[in-house]
Amino acid sequence: VPEILLSYHIARAFQKAFGENFAIYHGSLGDKLNVWYNVAKGKVKVVMGTRSAVFLPIRDLGVILVDEEFDEGFKEEGRIPFYNARDLAIYRGKILNIPVVLGSATPSLESFHNIRIKKFKPLILTKKIHGGNVSMEVVDMNREKKVRGIFSERMIYDLLSTLQSGKNAIIYVNRRGYLPYFFCAECGTPVKCENCDVVLALHRGKFGEFLKCHICAFSTDIPLSCGNCGNTNLIGVGFGTQRVEEELSEILKVEVFRMDSDKIRKREEVIRLLREFGEGKIRVLVGTKMVIKGLDFPNVSLVVILNADQFLYGGGDFRAEERALQILYQIAGRIRGEGKLLIQTYNPNHPVLREFLKGDLGSSYERIYGERKGSDFPPFRRMAFFEIRTPSEENDRINFKILENFVENYKGATLWGPSYPPMRKLRGMYRVRVVILGKDHKEVLKALSDLERLPLRGRKIFNVDPMSLV
Repeated sequence: VPEILLSYHIARAFQKAFGENFAIYHGSLGDKLNVWYNVAKGKVKVVMGTRSAVFLPIRDLGVILVDEEFDEGFKEEGRIPFYNARDLAIYRGKILNIPVVLGSATPSLESFHNIRIKKFKPLILTKKIHGGNVSMEVVDMNREKKVRGIFSERMIYDLLSTLQSGKNAIIYVNRRGYLPYFFCAECGTPVKCENCDVVLALHRGKFGEFLKCHICAFSTDIPLSCGNCGNTNLIGVGFGTQRVEEELSEILKVEVFRMDSDKIRKREEVIRLLREFGEGKIRVLVGTKMVIKGLDFPNVSLVVILNADQFLYGGGDFRAEERALQILYQIAGRIRGEGKLLIQTYNPNHPVLREFLKGDLGSSYERIYGERKGSDFPPFRRMAFFEIRTPSEENDRINFKILENFVENYKGATLWGPSYPPMRKLRGMYRVRVVILGKDHKEVLKALSDLERLPLRGRKIFNVDPMSLV
């Protein structure tokens, strides 16, 4: 599974069915070593775990199930090795000659491609497990009257109606903190993290307001003046989960609860919060992706996407539309009976939204698949990137020139770059990147090998089949 915290209801069912033969395994598990030994000895026969569970030495392994196989959480992007647990599961199944079941309502385009070329066998559910009728409405925020800047009048009306009917609501917000962007009102210079090339977000805590980086967790007090022009008028804009929680509580006159990684850190907290939400003690839940993964509550009749544009336009990533489609269907899946999905956007005519409202998943896949083929992107070609990281800006400039000369004269795989990633500086390291596109795995690995031999200054990073180019 991609996220163990939100799979506790599945774990509970498995525990009841398999008893001592069942175990949970994930990276932050306290008795991880004990579970590993019990698995190796054959005492545990069924394991539910996150990506690292794919390496467990299970005896007489008979089947591997990968739930929500499209999820980015299966790809390790933070540290070496940059493996994809889904792909490893497929490879392990091939070695052991056992079935591997990839489950998803919105499969990755790679899996869609593998079905097309007869590499995978499709098993399609023709009926929904949960009945009911979900109505969908897109609110054009260019025309709609707004309450406090980001809440449409339609959204507030639907929330009040939902609460009056005794049902629950979920609000999806793709930004943590109180104000996601903090900058100088005079010259426009953003207040950035000292370790990463990202704007700091304003958070509110027990001891007041502070700025925080959502990449490396660096935090600092709010500066007295702008580091560029010296002006003291520093402001924050936008809506994060903290602000939405606070302002909706004031408008609705009920307690709104927030569910994000800033507030929820332990499994027990997740279980308690979701149990109270299921029992109706909590009526409105605001959160990031945590609220759209795996939650199953029959009393939810309204789900609101506060700002769909945040994921409809994925910063130039070629997978943006595929991910947007997957998020939309995941969110709609949180309504199990009669209910409504309300989508706020400034771009109501976006093709993904139009196709989603028609319920035409097949047409969306065909269109995106055709566009990928036309642009020669994965899954039609293999992709990797080579990156050199250094704490020295001078070495960074030298590395760029070396890579620039190499790319201009290279014969073989297609090389893009060198270029700076959207976050040029990450956790104190300057980054230069070359993206590789090859007709097959061999051509990509040849290019990576050639790049490795260059006299570059810093740490060399190799990422084959990356899920993100950020």
